[in-house]
Amino acid sequence: MNCISGGVFLGTCFIALLPNNQAFTRKALEAKNIKIHYPLCELILMLGFFMVFILEQFMHAFKTEETPTTSNEETVEENNSDGSDVQLMPYNQIGQQHSHSHSHMSGLSSATNLKGIILYLALSVHSVFEGIALGLQNETDKLVDLFIAIILHECLVAFALGTNLMKKKSPRFVVKAAILFSLMIPVGQGIGMMIGNFKSPNADLASAILQTIATGTFIYVVFFDILPEEFFENPQDTLQKCSCVFLGFGIIAALQSIFVHDHLG
Repeated sequence: MNCISGGVFLGTCFIALLPNNQAFTRKALEAKNIKIHYPLCELILMLGFFMVFILEQFMHAFKTEETPTTSNEETVEENNSDGSDVQLMPYNQIGQQHSHSHSHMSGLSSATNLKGIILYLALSVHSVFEGIALGLQNETDKLVDLFIAIILHECLVAFALGTNLMKKKSPRFVVKAAILFSLMIPVGQGIGMMIGNFKSPNADLASAILQTIATGTFIYVVFFDILPEEFFENPQDTLQKCSCVFLGFGIIAALQSIFVHDHLG
């Protein structure tokens, strides 16, 4: 299931999010009469990527620092059965190694938790903007098409997100996160309905930048957490896992081909 969810996230990233980010950015710039040939959307996306990358490295470095110990530093010697002396490791070195091991595991755990939180926040931000797009629609036909597309897409994303969180968090946390995540689209829809009459080029550009940064953080989590966990940390049944990843990706690709919609509509 985690491999299928990885494929769903992969498809969401490159088939759904990235093209929408590019369209948002292009139209926001056109609305401000700005002509630019530089790949600005991709640059902003990578800024989001590196933001999370650097943050995780700082957290990992902080958590893995060795803590000083005040244990006894005397070297202990014991007699072996044949009368020879056996020199044992100083107790403080044992404590330091044990402390370093726990610190390292704590660092890995914190990094894993950070990735899960980042994934959750990135998808939540995307869901809010999906809701905003829904709230801005004035035509019934486009509203129905967009609603169906969002529901189908978000059901798969929510399933994949729940599968990912269940591996890292307690069931109580997952339930709370699921309830909060389910509110993101209605919240976004309410925001879209309120701001429908107050749209401005600056607001559109700010929205495009925020969505693109969120996509960059999303890309980081997909390639540095979900996929490596299955193929490098647990390298068993790789062919079956590849098939599951492709299946998840194919589902999103098929849905996008059926329900192609423009969020800026």
